[in-house]
Amino acid sequence: MKTILYILLTIILYSCYAVRPPRRVQQIFNYAPEINSTSLCGIYKNIDHNGWTSYLLFYSDGTCVGGINDSYFDNDSMDINGFLKNAEEDSVLKHLFLRMSNWGYYTISNDTIFTHIVRGRLKVNAYWDIFESSYKISHGGNQIESIQFKWIDAFKDDNFTIDTNKVTYHLVDIFNCKESNTWLKYQDWFWKNEMDFNDWIKYKTGVDITNEKKALKKIKTP
Repeated sequence: MKTILYILLTIILYSCYAVRPPRRVQQIFNYAPEINSTSLCGIYKNIDHNGWTSYLLFYSDGTCVGGINDSYFDNDSMDINGFLKNAEEDSVLKHLFLRMSNWGYYTISNDTIFTHIVRGRLKVNAYWDIFESSYKISHGGNQIESIQFKWIDAFKDDNFTIDTNKVTYHLVDIFNCKESNTWLKYQDWFWKNEMDFNDWIKYKTGVDITNEKKALKKIKTP
């Protein structure tokens, strides 16, 4: 019950969510799905020394999501797979997953994953987080170990912290990961190429914004 109340309260607060981020966020994010000649598909899980569980999910279209932990579903007799399945239909869980989790994209070079993730804060706080991380792929893709985690202040170029503590995630399952429907894909600043953005909007919504940018305002994002 506490989990449901927490989710509902957070959703109400996030009605003030700031869609247009600071300039630094817009400069850093350059999602281009065609650059991923190699992609991942799966749910990766980490359990720290305190027993706290966290997840990283990778989609084959080059998007990824983090910030998911057992507090999302531990009081509802649900696991990560149940959460993802229910999030397809349940409006509360869908909003929690597609809008409020930490979304971004990744690229792969040889045996290293590079992720670029953003977490937009409440509009009243006027604050955004940027996370850039790298991971070493091992055991045939069944394990990834963090190399470096970097937090970047979205407003100050010289304000950042770097963490090199090793955190290991293990592949625990696969899921329907062909493509995500994250709210980020509906933001033009997230994409590297405007044409890719326009094509996505038309494919997903049927609206052609090539010559009518105002039409974008009428589209309801997740």
